[in-house]
Parts: sequence; C-alpha cells; structure tokens
Amino acid sequence: MKVFYFPSQYSESNSKYAVFKPNALTVIVGCNGYGKTSYISGLEEHLKKKKIQYVKWSDNDNGRTNGMNQFLWKGDNEGLASMALHSEGQAMMASFGRTCVRECGRKVRMAKDSDIKELFIIIDQIDSGLDVHMINYVKDVFKDTIIPDMQKHGITVYVVITANSYEVAKGEYCFDPVQRKAIIFNRYSEYYDYIDAQYADERGV
Repeated sequence: MKVFYFPSQYSESNSKYAVFKPNALTVIVGCNGYGKTSYISGLEEHLKKKKIQYVKWSDNDNGRTNGMNQFLWKGDNEGLASMALHSEGQAMMASFGRTCVRECGRKVRMAKDSDIKELFIIIDQIDSGLDVHMINYVKDVFKDTIIPDMQKHGITVYVVITANSYEVAKGEYCFDPVQRKAIIFNRYSEYYDYIDAQYADERGV
C-alpha cells in the first residue's frame, strides 16, 4: 500500500491520509458534492510537490466540449472528429483512449531511458457518460493491459478513479475521501446504503 498525508478542505482531523493500492484500482467513493473531485485535485498537487509521475484524465478537462477544444488546439483533427461525430459515451472513450491510454504508453517508453519506478493514473468522472458495459471495459483496460504492461517494465502503478456508479466501485478497493477509510462493496445494496447515509448526514437526519 502507498500512504500519503495531505490536507483536505473537508476534514480538520489528524487523519489526513490516503491509502492507495499498488498495481490495482483505488476507487474514490461518495455522493454528489462529497468532495471526490476536490480530493483528486489535492492528490494531484501532492504528486506535483513530491515530483511523482502521473497521468490524469477528467471529464471536466478532457471530456465533451473541452476535450474537443484540446484536440482542435493540438491540431489533432482525427481526435476532434472522433469526439464530434459520436455519441456522448463514444466521444468520452475516444478522448480517454487518445489522451490517457496514449500518455500511459508514452510513460512506458520513457521508462526504458529514465528512472520512472512508480506512476499514478488519475481518472475523474469517466462514468458520468458511460453505460455499464463501457465502464467494465475501462476497468478491464487497466487490469488486463495497462497495469501488467507497467509491471513488465518495472513500474508500480496506482490507478485512482472517482465513482458515481456502483459498477466502478463493485468489488474494488474503495476509499472514502472525507472519512479517510477503506471499504469494499460486493453488493449494490451495500453501495446504495453507504451513499444514502451520506445524504442523510447532510440533511441531519
């Protein structure tokens, strides 16, 4: 496990830590407005400060309109067309493939001539536009391709992904960004009750 200590605007306790699972997915869970994206931003700042290599994909920056603007700015007409001419989910997958997966491949090539020993892959809000099949496909891309390829080249990889859906969290090592605790959901009812309890806390029920 990889343990980091960095502050959270949502917690004033001394337990300002994060525990990430190596060569596997760590899923950041919580209801809407719970602070998952803010937590990811805090992690990114921590990685920059510690000069740890990372790759990031987020729906806000790389999905939808912003993703198309990036391809346009880079002169990537193929990427622009792949997003503009497809459905929301297909466009997100095109962006994910051409940015995140491509950058992971570049990091692997760099590892041959550098001292990259560990890499964080940060994914935020990818499940907001994908159906169940495509969510499972994304998870399989990490588990069956990216992580084994990184390991083969001597890189320990930490995949940190936020979840608004049970399909992302199902059976994975999950981490609550506010309470800073680990949890695993094996049934939908467990996930539903966990998220519902957070809403109840917000309402003071």
